Amino acid sequence: MEYESVPQTEFEKQAVDSSLLGDAQKNFAKKVFSIVGTQLMFTAIIVYCSIQFKFIETFCEQFFIHAIICSLILGLLLTFSKSSARKFPLNFILLSVFTLCEAIILTFSCAQIGDPEIVFQAFIITTMIVVALATYAMTTKNDITYYGAAFFLLLFGSVMASITYIFFGNQFAYLIYLIGGAIILGFYLVYDIQLIIGNQKLRLTVDDYILGSILLYTDIIKIFLRILEILMKFKNEK
Repeated sequence: MEYESVPQTEFEKQAVDSSLLGDAQKNFAKKVFSIVGTQLMFTAIIVYCSIQFKFIETFCEQFFIHAIICSLILGLLLTFSKSSARKFPLNFILLSVFTLCEAIILTFSCAQIGDPEIVFQAFIITTMIVVALATYAMTTKNDITYYGAAFFLLLFGSVMASITYIFFGNQFAYLIYLIGGAIILGFYLVYDIQLIIGNQKLRLTVDDYILGSILLYTDIIKIFLRILEILMKFKNEK
């Protein structure tokens, strides 16, 4: 007995395409999360070692400015140059150097705090916030990617508040900058996670795993630094 191949209807083709896209997006998201997990682990090790060994802290202090410049250049290159971000192994080499630079910057910032307990508290709080926001981003039906422009305007407002504090010393503006900025960064984290998992209207393509890693990694680092600033402000006011 022979079986005849039945042509797919347009609806069946769309269903198959959607299924394949869903599997590809899931694998893409797993890849991004794995890369970011490695980045965060490496960064945490550098920060911890700098607390235990003075020479590492000294090294990070000496190369702080160089790390900022290098991080900025590599971040822009990997974000806007598809040939650099998608060409293996060049993309992973550049991402590794970028992560090292970010780790040096973060280590220097933690060293300026001078209180390992505050750093540990910021780490715990950041972890709880990231887990909560990631869970929300993966389970909510709300399309946060739709509000990208609004988040940018809120972030701009936070920056203006920081400028007001710098020039006029307004403590209320500084409080807005700290707390408001932390909330906005949280929204950006949800926004970027939804871009990565691709369960909403906007999504990153499966070739942009380096870009997704940079977005997610820098979101988490920024939240950690903002939490660190808030804890230090509360400590200084006591």
